[in-house]
Amino acid sequence: MQLKSAQPEELGMSASRLLKARDYAQRVGDQLESSGGAVLVLRNGLIAGEWYWGRRGPLPQDPPYDENTLTPLFSVTKGATATALALLIQDGILWLDEPVSSYIPEFREGDLARVTIRHLATHSSGLPGGDLDFYGCWRDQLPGEPLVETYFRHAMGRTIRGVAFEPGTWHVYSDIAVTILGEVIFRASGRRVPQIMQERIFGPLQLTRIGWDFDESLEADLATVINSDWLGGRHGKANRQAGSVAGGLISNARDLAAFGQLLLQEGELDGKRLIAPLTVRMMTSCQYPLPGRPNYPHRGLLWWIKAAPDTPELGSIVPLGTYCHGGAGHSVLVIMPALDIVAVMIRNRAGDPPGFIYNRDYPVFMDLVTAAVDEP
Repeated sequence: MQLKSAQPEELGMSASRLLKARDYAQRVGDQLESSGGAVLVLRNGLIAGEWYWGRRGPLPQDPPYDENTLTPLFSVTKGATATALALLIQDGILWLDEPVSSYIPEFREGDLARVTIRHLATHSSGLPGGDLDFYGCWRDQLPGEPLVETYFRHAMGRTIRGVAFEPGTWHVYSDIAVTILGEVIFRASGRRVPQIMQERIFGPLQLTRIGWDFDESLEADLATVINSDWLGGRHGKANRQAGSVAGGLISNARDLAAFGQLLLQEGELDGKRLIAPLTVRMMTSCQYPLPGRPNYPHRGLLWWIKAAPDTPELGSIVPLGTYCHGGAGHSVLVIMPALDIVAVMIRNRAGDPPGFIYNRDYPVFMDLVTAAVDEP
């Protein structure tokens, strides 16, 4: 997809107020000690603003951070995983209320037998949220074992302890549950999430700078992850969580925005219908099961959604129906159907410094983008 630009005022936005979103992203990125970053805002499918700053790494000789820069997106990945799951639901291969035990025999016993695919996809399964040892389990990769299988093996090691609460009654954000969801998708379809997304979404749209892995010709465009200690010292090519459905996606700003535009247009882009409109609506509307919904009413399939005025991960003035996903690298993809806006903020610093709360960062950026709109 070739993105075209227009002046913000031509798109019903204020250029000066839109700059405040850029300035905020860069200022907080600097406070986080990110070495560089990007902001890209689309309205009506056109670029209203696109900015890059800094360098791809912390060294003075590192290349500038630009439109070609590839950055690990951490949990923004979950938006792609949700899309792969939605495609399988659309194809009739999976059913949201199907028990996980249909695909993973270890879930046939005890409380685990009540866990469904919907529970995994809404963080309401009762499975643990993850721990430092889990995020470092790549160190335990066995000879010849794909890294995705290493993550699944360690996720199952925590799953067999049972659930912390009855599935469907509460919400705990769980990379372990998403890892298991990825295995369900694989066992049901014979395809890993990265394969599904490449074959069904990225490939047809000719998006070459978004995915889980890249050929050597793009290796130099990969940004270093700052605070690599958070990753156990992994950076450069090695920080790729190859196949990880919870945090392995890498992209530049433009291809990530194009993916968002596909969803905004309910599955059609560049004249190509890739997802049914009702499938996109299903994925990005409330799928959180009762009785837990009064406690957490704003979860689609993995996506955070603005389903109520007090939705915590989204801003105060963004319209209802907005959905997004952020990640531990302080990046976020935002889709605002009511305003025909896609917004991307990317940084390359992993983990929160002391006192920094990431879900107070994204809402400010989203509100600033929203506040730039003159013609709703």
